[in-house]
This record gives sequence, structure tokens and C-alpha cells, in this order.
Amino acid sequence: MTGNKQISDVISELADKILTHKKLYYGGKPAISDAVYDKFEDQLKNLAPHHPVLSYVGTEVASDSEKVTHAEPMLSLQKTYEVNDLYRWAEGQEVIGTLKVDGVSMSLVFDKGKLEMAKTRGNGVVGENVTG
Repeated sequence: MTGNKQISDVISELADKILTHKKLYYGGKPAISDAVYDKFEDQLKNLAPHHPVLSYVGTEVASDSEKVTHAEPMLSLQKTYEVNDLYRWAEGQEVIGTLKVDGVSMSLVFDKGKLEMAKTRGNGVVGENVTG
């Protein structure tokens, strides 16, 4: 640690930064790059791997749309900045990559080929029914 900062102070500062930037990101107004944000998270994971801010997904569902619970939580995917990590993950299988486009994550529920429900990710546990 630099200067006289206690580890607990560094943890608190990192948690505050992460929470601020998560709220900005999920509010559609990111202020830093994903790479910078990931460095903050990596530092906090090293110092306090079970800190609650690391599992914070976003804000609660805010609209008047019908709220729906996901059968399985919609969590974030793992990411990497190293091509060798991707090769290990693929385990020799062919992989097609696309550019990442931020937007609304959806869960689409079909029954016999017919769309039954379209749900937003929301907070990962509860989303909104946007079937229309």
C-alpha cells in the first residue's frame, strides 16, 4: 500500500469506485473503459474476494412493466484480455467471435417454436416482461 493508507481504506475506496462506475454503466452513462473498471475489480478481488460490491449487478427494475423472475439467474459472463485464456476455454472447439455491443440482455422463452415471453435481464434475478 502507498503512504499510510490501511488496507481497509484501500478496500473501501475501491468498493466506492466500483459501485459508482457500476451505477453509471447500468444507467447508460459509463465514465471509464471496461479495461480500467476491470482493473479496479481485480484489485478488490485480490484484497477482499468476497466483498458484496463484487456481486452487485445493477439497479432494481424501475419501470411499470410486469416484473418476472428468471428460472436461472442471468449473470455476467467471464471475460479475458488474453488470447490463451480463450483457447483454453474453447478446449479445441471452433469459436466464432463478434464485437461486444452493450445493450439490453434478454431471456427469450419459446414453446414449440412460438415466443411465449421476452424478459429483460433486470438485476439478474428479476426482469421485466417486454413481450408486448
